[in-house]
Amino acid sequence: MEKNWIEKALINTPNQIRFAILEVKKLELIGVESIMKIDWYNRHGELGIFIGDKRYWGLGYGTEAIILLLDYAFNILNLNKIYLRVIEYNVRAIRAYKKIGFRVVRRLRNHRFRWERYWDEFIMDILAEEFKSKYKSRFRNLINKNALKL
Repeated sequence: MEKNWIEKALINTPNQIRFAILEVKKLELIGVESIMKIDWYNRHGELGIFIGDKRYWGLGYGTEAIILLLDYAFNILNLNKIYLRVIEYNVRAIRAYKKIGFRVVRRLRNHRFRWERYWDEFIMDILAEEFKSKYKSRFRNLINKNALKL
């Protein structure tokens, strides 16, 4: 049953794109991230990320993966906004998202029940113009170099 779920989860659809997060030196799969619920008409999608092995937490892999995903979303897919949901107890993730440039745009009070209590859930987002003013595109450089070779 789990194998079947994993195989289905790895399939990209028109409204969902998934990426593997690899530790480059070992080429070890350490996580996955995705743009889900892509609304092509309104040009936005929801970010999801998971790094399973705690040995890789706090080392910048998640931040780097998100920046690359946003670069792809804004400069290749031409989306205008990426949003995400995060539960208030995930303080490390919230701090990382804010550092990248996400802003809290909505607080859903007592929205999730975990560990015998209710927690607020935050909806955070970042716009293409905010991302592009802070980060230089790596994908644009690759595209421009390859276009010159043609």
